[in-house]
Amino acid sequence: MAWSRRAYQEFAALSASGEAGVRVLTGMNAARCLVENPFGAGGPERVRRCGRHELPDGYVDGYRFAAPVIDMPVYLAYLTQRLWRAGVRIELATLRSLAEVSGEAPIVVNCSGLGARELVPDSALYGVRGELVVMTNPGIGEFFAEIGEVSGEMVYIYPHSGTVVLGGIAQEDEDPAHRAAVTDAIIDRCLAVEPRLAAAEIIEYRVGVRPVRPQVRLELEHRHGLAVIHNYGHGGAGVSMSWGCATEVADLAARVGI
Repeated sequence: MAWSRRAYQEFAALSASGEAGVRVLTGMNAARCLVENPFGAGGPERVRRCGRHELPDGYVDGYRFAAPVIDMPVYLAYLTQRLWRAGVRIELATLRSLAEVSGEAPIVVNCSGLGARELVPDSALYGVRGELVVMTNPGIGEFFAEIGEVSGEMVYIYPHSGTVVLGGIAQEDEDPAHRAAVTDAIIDRCLAVEPRLAAAEIIEYRVGVRPVRPQVRLELEHRHGLAVIHNYGHGGAGVSMSWGCATEVADLAARVGI
């Protein structure tokens, strides 16, 4: 998808900055069944099919490649700083209708995620709960992610300089409370792939609700005297499509004229 390709290019460029929390690492996508190259044309360069001896127990196919890995707290702080340096004013407020911002700006970009269900309103949105475990990094330098016919219980391991993020789940549920049984199972699944995690310590749990929609909504709409550009419904792929979607939003705004 063009959005993902654009985001990949931007993250690869950001990895050179040293301040964005983005590093290009080598790693593996592995499957418990035979799978074709999941990237197709336009994916990471130098994708190589794994030999059986490289795969963890229980996996029969996989691919090795290099890709950007993002430390999200660092990356979000970096984006916030970029906004401030660009002169953007950040305000926290609650909107119950897009009509409330009529007259505030010539263009409104609606990136309200799951909140768009009530704000727009858009009944096609629903929440999918995710949970992660952040642990100290015992020396892991490569990422791992399970692909193929994966259920709501996934396996992925993303290392950062001092931490490693373990996941995960995808449940149609909007309860943001931490569940010990869920995170215990995540750790067990990841330990089966990477035994060095036995020496790691838990730092924190992260729980979030992803805004899922049958199709991402990225389009221009005129309402309440506003030009509204909707950009929501990315589910768990928001980061991997982010810069591609942002570029399209900017193109739409330019056509409207600011």
